[in-house]
Amino acid sequence: MMKMDEVSLAYRAAEMYYINEMNQEQIAAELGLSRSKVSRLLTSARRLGMVKIELVGPESFDLSSLEREIVEKYAIREAHVVASIKGTDKEIKQRIALSFQKNLTKLLEGKRYIGLGWGTTVYEAVMSLPDNLARFPEMKIIPLLGGLGQSEKTYQINNIVEKMAGSLGATPIFLAAPAIFNNQEQLKIMKQVQSVQTAIAEWSNLEAVIFGLGAPAGMSAVLDSNLPGDMILELVRKHAVGDIVSRFMGKSGEIVCQNIEEVLLGIPFNDMLKVPERICLSGGEHKVDGIRAALSRGYITTLFTDIRTAQMLVTQQEVRG
Repeated sequence: MMKMDEVSLAYRAAEMYYINEMNQEQIAAELGLSRSKVSRLLTSARRLGMVKIELVGPESFDLSSLEREIVEKYAIREAHVVASIKGTDKEIKQRIALSFQKNLTKLLEGKRYIGLGWGTTVYEAVMSLPDNLARFPEMKIIPLLGGLGQSEKTYQINNIVEKMAGSLGATPIFLAAPAIFNNQEQLKIMKQVQSVQTAIAEWSNLEAVIFGLGAPAGMSAVLDSNLPGDMILELVRKHAVGDIVSRFMGKSGEIVCQNIEEVLLGIPFNDMLKVPERICLSGGEHKVDGIRAALSRGYITTLFTDIRTAQMLVTQQEVRG
């Protein structure tokens, strides 16, 4: 059994360590003890119940103040910030997906025409939606652009549209065409296809759009497509910080490589910006500059992101190159 003076000493050591945030070396110097003695005192303090440590799961974090800061700083409608433990890309996407599912019906209530983009975060969020989440029989889910690649599931827009429509009891509109063509003539021919024209015609009706925000130039999946080499070089040369529906942004949010419109089958960017609700799902420190650029330009009205990214957006901290 510890003597009373040892108990008092253990309490003092614990107070200095947990309350005053002193390290063991500082405590040892203050009390005239060895570091090993301080370590034993701290162990005793925990064993005697002087110290109670509570571990709170990320789902219980109160991030409302951080969300308000983003809303106020960038003048957007809503921000939904999720906490993560490991901070891995996979975990961030999973937690954004859970928040998206929780808030989706509220965001879309009363709307009939919803545009949907592709990407890894959007794919994770949509594919995680449960069956029969809601019943919106008058709603249409409409692709914002064609697909990308032959095998990468996260960029197969029609599969993503079908899943979301099924979850919401809505009608899917399909766009059976790639997003990027080899040249302007091929794009022109595709736009003459009746089924493509049907999908394109729905863009003018959109009341909300849901999209991701891609990685900076050099990391973007779009660069692995058949995008012409001169355009890829331009994006890299101009240090594009990210893209929204394959429109790449510079650090100030300006659209770079305007001539991508010559080979891209997607909603005109200016038309998308006229849609009242523009919901972006994106997280990870490597996307901070892109998200900040998009927020600053007013491209986003509702943002889903992670806590570390949100903190960097508020403090203006930049991504280290």
